[in-house]
Amino acid sequence: MRRSPTAPIFLERLGAVDRERNKTALAIAAYQKMIELGGEQAARGYQNQVDTWREAKQYDKAVEVAQKALRPAPGSRVEAGAGRRADGLRQDR
Repeated sequence: MRRSPTAPIFLERLGAVDRERNKTALAIAAYQKMIELGGEQAARGYQNQVDTWREAKQYDKAVEVAQKALRPAPGSRVEAGAGRRADGLRQDR
């Protein structure tokens, strides 16, 4: 399936409309699709999910999503670097 470069904009707007209508589950689903696109869209998707959960007073879920957003993606350079640093710390003991 070919993705349009404008798809993230539509997903973000769809999520915003759903959020305004208090359709939390639909808004979260739209933002999840943004996250799955990766890159900058993922960062905005996570932020919008946090904001949606916060506005719905689901603070535990907002914190959970924020923590997930801070974890490096599997196979990313950040994750690989963190693994090497952790290995170095283990060897220093």
